Amino acid sequence: MSRYRLVPTPAQETALLGHCGHARYVWNLGLEQRLMWRPGRPPTPGRRGAGPASMRGSGSSGHKPNGSSG
Repeated sequence: MSRYRLVPTPAQETALLGHCGHARYVWNLGLEQRLMWRPGRPPTPGRRGAGPASMRGSGSSGHKPNGSSG
């Protein structure tokens, strides 16, 4: 088994701590939603329209993503 040691610079350490914090947040959010789910129960509370479909642009707002034509 190989072992590796990280010796980050102060800037890299700050970035790593930020990435780890974000990963922990997403993990805990997913775990919470999984534990709340029960058959027949409505979806868990969350931000309405925060999913991938809302990011694609439905065209209802008249806003077009950068780089789109037409």
